[in-house]
Amino acid sequence: SRLKKIVHNITKHLDRSDNWKFELAASLSQIGCVTIPNQVLAKAARGEVVSVAEEKMLAKHPELGARLVQKIPQLEDVAQMIAQQNKLSKGPFPVPPNERDTVELGVQLLKMAVFFEHKISMGSEPERAFQLMIRSYDPALMEMLGRVTSEEKKRARISIPDLALGMVLEENIYNNEGKLVIDKGTTITQSMMDFLLILDANAGVRQPFLVIV
Repeated sequence: SRLKKIVHNITKHLDRSDNWKFELAASLSQIGCVTIPNQVLAKAARGEVVSVAEEKMLAKHPELGARLVQKIPQLEDVAQMIAQQNKLSKGPFPVPPNERDTVELGVQLLKMAVFFEHKISMGSEPERAFQLMIRSYDPALMEMLGRVTSEEKKRARISIPDLALGMVLEENIYNNEGKLVIDKGTTITQSMMDFLLILDANAGVRQPFLVIV
């Protein structure tokens, strides 16, 4: 997942034996969303206003995800990271990342990755997303994230006629009725481009959408 990639690109600069826990927490951080209707997830992903009931559903997904993960042996720390992923982490941060408590550091990494990924999925350039975060998170971790932004591939928001082979979807594609058509992370093939052209001519497809070019 993209969250795992972001966390990996930060933790590869750390000298710790528990980096695998941070990456696993990132991979499983959204598992609680399986209980949320796709229409609600789609609204949240597009930045649309959700109802009070929908907001409560979205707010509970970390707790639900943690319950699922904590049943797995040796993943207690990972479950706590998932449960606390929305917890505010206010500075200062006197303990260096390499010496910080596993769960505490994991929560900070998850929050950073989720915010960064969300801003990019909404169309922000990595550099802009980074600037929005720079005063809110641990400077040492932000310095590592800054290296990630410099490594990011070019992203573009395009429509179906502009698709090309090898592009990677940076967000889900939905038809005009809000039904999921193709998952985020999919690599574009010729058959997929043909399918989208036909679908757009008949049922309509929401566009533009974000891709890695």
